[in-house]
Amino acid sequence: MIKTTSVLLVRQTLTACALLLMSFVSDAQAQVWEGTVGKSPVVMTLDPAAAEPSGEYFYRKHRHGIELSGTHHENFPMRAEQAAAVEQTHAYYNDRWAE
Repeated sequence: MIKTTSVLLVRQTLTACALLLMSFVSDAQAQVWEGTVGKSPVVMTLDPAAAEPSGEYFYRKHRHGIELSGTHHENFPMRAEQAAAVEQTHAYYNDRWAE
């Protein structure tokens, strides 16, 4: 039960991240992202050209793809900490681009 809940939480988190990242993607090429879930290295691919968000991720250790999918909702609000992170990132890049 705990493992199933953890996997579901990871999938929901990665789907939310995928939706957030896709809002910043301007070209139609597939995007590859690397990061961690907890301490485990993961790789995620996103297809911004798809009508609905799609892609996959895998843990580097296991190398077995896990499908991601979702829908776009214009009225889906971000949580406060997500909005703050987006604003901080946006400000950082605007400052770097101004240099």
